Amino acid sequence: NVLKPQLTHAITGPSGVEGVDYVLHTASPFKMSCVDGQREMVDPALLGTENVINSALKVDSIKRIVVTSSAVAIL
Repeated sequence: NVLKPQLTHAITGPSGVEGVDYVLHTASPFKMSCVDGQREMVDPALLGTENVINSALKVDSIKRIVVTSSAVAIL
């Protein structure tokens, strides 16, 4: 089961993650250039991570949540 919602949209209820054992959050916005880095990359990354974790915390079957860094960290 792979859930690929829009990062900035809240995942309402456990739909899509019920019965899942592990959540791997590996997505983050990435642009080579932007006008407002906070608004275009940092804010969506934070909101997306919060949405994934909050949704996963509602599901008893989930044993572990893994949040990885993004390619942006290398730059």
